[in-house]
Parts: sequence; structure tokens; C-alpha cells
Amino acid sequence: MKILITGSEGYIGSRLKKKIQDLGIGELFLIDLKKGNDLMTAKLPDVDIVFHLSAQSGAIPSIENPIWDARTNILTTIRLAEHYKGKAKIIYTTSGGAKDPESPYGLSKKVGEEYLKMIHNNTVICRLSSIYGGKDRGVVDNFIRDEVPTVFGDGSAVRDFVHVDDIIEGLIKAMDWEAVEYEMGSGIGTSVKEIADATGKQIQYLPVRKGEKQEAILQNTTPNWKPEIEVLFYIKSLTNK
Repeated sequence: MKILITGSEGYIGSRLKKKIQDLGIGELFLIDLKKGNDLMTAKLPDVDIVFHLSAQSGAIPSIENPIWDARTNILTTIRLAEHYKGKAKIIYTTSGGAKDPESPYGLSKKVGEEYLKMIHNNTVICRLSSIYGGKDRGVVDNFIRDEVPTVFGDGSAVRDFVHVDDIIEGLIKAMDWEAVEYEMGSGIGTSVKEIADATGKQIQYLPVRKGEKQEAILQNTTPNWKPEIEVLFYIKSLTNK
């Protein structure tokens, strides 16, 4: 089996690459802008599976530069859909923010979903919730790392937090899923204040930021996957609280 990972040096892509290598389940091809490979111009290899993980993945950056967001998230997806039509299965990671977009990022991921549905009939769409674990940014990992965690708003915003290791296990399983749309969440909402309080640290509050959803919970609609790592237990195990 030949497998392409776009965004292979990113947060999810680098871990998925290692997992596939460890399992020895296929010959890997990698494309990532960090390695000088622009997905709009890179040569696309002949493969059986495409994990399309390459993305601009932040709501705030998408507001600051919506043109770059659209190029990165929409045009690259269209190129893959056209090129691999009738040739390869695409596993597309999208966002819970695509369900009811409140930022250019959420909108661009939604548009990517719709293009794939329209022009590539062998796509597994995986909607992901708030992912954490060994990350250089994001609510959970920022709170664990920062001496004084910063909460935007009053902390009542609710998220569905799923560990990256659980997501990787799900994406491997997705290679065998029917080509439809799935939510890969826990169905459990945890407030940002609960996350901050779990660290046992003093909390700093700042005004809420435009474009960030106040409630984002995804169900688990997959056929044979479920998240195993519970976020509050994870935080307390690392902060000894």
C-alpha cells in the first residue's frame, strides 16, 4: 500500500507518520511546506491512500490573513480532489468549527468538505474536536506549560478535548471506513475554567477573542473507535494536582 501524508511535519502529521512507520503498513510519501514542498505545486505521487492533514489551523490567524487561509485550506484540497479522483481514497481532517463557522478558518474547512463531497466520491471526512497532548499551543498544553494560565472570557466556553494519541488511532482505523463523514469527538464538554483549575495555578483573565466558538462538542459517530484518555486526569497527572 502506498500512502501520502500532506502536512507530514505538523502536529498530527508527524505523529501519524511515525505510527505508520512503526506499524509497517505502507510505503510513505510526504509533502509539507516546512520541507519546501508547496501542495499547490508539488508533484503528487501515485498512491492508494491520502491523509490530507495540511492546513492553516487557527481561527485568529484566519481572521488576520483570510487569503492565506483560503489558499491553504481550500485550493490545496481542490487540487488533491481533482488529481486523485478515481485513483486514491482521501482521509480529510476537518474541524468541529466547520459545523457552524464563526471564522474564516471554520468556513474554509467547511468549503473543503463540500468540494470533496462534490468532486471526489472516495473521501472519509473526519471532523476533529479540540486536540491536545505535546502541543506547542492550544488551551490544554498552554495551561500545563504556562506559569500563569490565560483564560479569554470568563472561562465558561466549553470544548470537547481529545488527546492526539487517540486521534492517531482513529485515523489509522479510518483507512478502512466507509467514505462518508464522521465526528471524532468524545461527546463530553469541559469548560475552559475547569481545564485551568485542574492545573492548580493562578489564572489570568482577558477579554474573549473574536472568532472563537463558545461551545464546541462533537459526538463519536465512527464505527469502531473511541477516545481513551480523559483530559482532566491527564492534566492532573502532569501537574501533580
